[in-house]
Amino acid sequence: MDFRWWWYVSHVLPGLVILMCIPGFGKSILMSAIIEELQKQSTDNGSTVNYFFCNAGDEATKMTARILKHLLFQLYQLVESQPLEMVEKANKIMSSFLGGKTGASKSQTSSAGKDHEGKKSEVGFSEAYCGLAELFGKPVFVVIDALDECSDRQSEGLVRLIRDMINEPELGIKVLVCSRPDLASELDGVPTVKVEDNNALTSD
Repeated sequence: MDFRWWWYVSHVLPGLVILMCIPGFGKSILMSAIIEELQKQSTDNGSTVNYFFCNAGDEATKMTARILKHLLFQLYQLVESQPLEMVEKANKIMSSFLGGKTGASKSQTSSAGKDHEGKKSEVGFSEAYCGLAELFGKPVFVVIDALDECSDRQSEGLVRLIRDMINEPELGIKVLVCSRPDLASELDGVPTVKVEDNNALTSD
């Protein structure tokens, strides 16, 4: 399988890219292959790979809260093998997140990884995720398959939260979202890879 377009996505384009695929093109198989390739590369460059598959046959995987918490805890679990100081900072971030809401919140902190004067501050998903990513200091690749299957994505502002994840380019967070074409209007302006067009890279 040709991954040259993904090298371009991960090294050149901005942090969010959508892989658009019509039914019947094996998008989940392709996404699995991409995740495997990224994991192989991570052993060399120290990057982190998080992923989530929305499953049409599993209602729980089609909920925004499940998607966000899964991605966040995937990243948090990697902290266990890190130095104690980093673990303590990550614990503070998670504590603030669990005490707040799933969505983005107006935190008193400029970064979820910083604690101002010991004051507790509830943070939303994007702040918490970026805070953990900042602790690692290495590129983070996030892959979400079948985002169009998420039933409450509009009411919960899922696309906005995904966009918020890449608001700090210096953190090196790259997000690849796979979807059927019916999600195109919600991701207007996002660079798009169309599988049925021989992986042609476009920017709508």
